[in-house]
Amino acid sequence: MGEPHIKGIIWDFGNVLAKFDHSKACKKLAEYSIFSPEDIFKNVFLGDYALTKLHESGEITSGQFFFVVRQAVHLIPELSFQNFCNIWKDILQENEGVMDILERIKTDLTQCIMSNTDPIHWSGIEQLSVMKKHFSNPQLLIRSYTVGTRKPDLKMYQEALRCLGIAEQDTQQVLYIDDIAEYRDVFKSMGGNVLSYDCSKDPLTQLETGLREFGVLKEKE
Repeated sequence: MGEPHIKGIIWDFGNVLAKFDHSKACKKLAEYSIFSPEDIFKNVFLGDYALTKLHESGEITSGQFFFVVRQAVHLIPELSFQNFCNIWKDILQENEGVMDILERIKTDLTQCIMSNTDPIHWSGIEQLSVMKKHFSNPQLLIRSYTVGTRKPDLKMYQEALRCLGIAEQDTQQVLYIDDIAEYRDVFKSMGGNVLSYDCSKDPLTQLETGLREFGVLKEKE
């Protein structure tokens, strides 16, 4: 059996197309709180009903998120919403080298991003060079806060397939790249192809090799 014929690629964003570090924001917010960075992380990120999950799924607005975080970790009144947003989104770092790989993706493929994210983070994400150059079409951006749910909900994957123009029964024509096994496993159970890559620890050659094995890369000239 040969390699699947891939017509579309779904990219995760965080720790795939760019690095992120939530602890950076927690450390900065600790300067405005009686809580430690570790306790801020626990109070904001952890649990099935974590404040971050409510924000990412669009259940609360960014203004409401600021309000409940301010209460949860006792942020001082002097911290404005704008300064909070600046801290919250200052967690990103470009994945050096991924731009070159994206340039070599075969041009007959359609690509989209499917990301668990919130509006504040996205305002930082969309300023990155990889987004401006390769993912500027809003029709090819599947964001949890606009869909109204988060991965691994099937609705996210169905939205991604829809924007690629590929029917669910043809999921085997799609490659999904993510650093989280749980999210990859859902797409694999739908009949899709998956590739594991985490730019915070995996070499870029791992991504390049995987893409080549799926036959979606043009060879270097």
